[in-house]
Amino acid sequence: MPLISSYLARLFFLPTYGYTQLLSYIGIRKSYDYIDNTVIIGILPTIALQKYLIKQEKIDAVVSMNEDYELTYVSDQSLWTKHEIQHLRLPTLDFSNPQIENLFRGVKFLRTVRKANKTAYVHCKAGRQRSANLVACYLIDTYAVAPDEAARHIRSIRPSTIFGVQEIKRLNEFVERLREEHYKKQQEQNEKIQSPT
Repeated sequence: MPLISSYLARLFFLPTYGYTQLLSYIGIRKSYDYIDNTVIIGILPTIALQKYLIKQEKIDAVVSMNEDYELTYVSDQSLWTKHEIQHLRLPTLDFSNPQIENLFRGVKFLRTVRKANKTAYVHCKAGRQRSANLVACYLIDTYAVAPDEAARHIRSIRPSTIFGVQEIKRLNEFVERLREEHYKKQQEQNEKIQSPT
């Protein structure tokens, strides 16, 4: 159950995004941070930041954890297509945690980016909650770390990220589902080995 309605999320979008931009502009928070060689976590990029990420950081992929209306306010989504940047959209209501299915879709996408030795920019509005959830799941999947450890690592790089009780609960749900998927794959492999060809 989301903590905020879609109506309120829309109402608060511009003031909270303006606040995020202000904090970035005066240097209290960074617009984005590298988590490892594959993943950069950051804010919903303005057109100027999009161009900077494309030209200076040479990103290859983008994961947007925003609802459609958020993306149309400040960004130019056609820039990703124009520069042949893969773009995965995982709509998630602001001030809430992503659905498990979206976390799995995002992690699968980031696995592909990592395997190709490319770089992905993962963002929500402020790079604090929705995108931080996905990046924590990426760390759990990639480095086999516990949810608390993934959260601590992200916080050590990007201190403004939010990992409260609900976020850690969602990360534990992700781990449980990941275990179930691994067990299912193992069972399928065992059955193939045991069945005659």
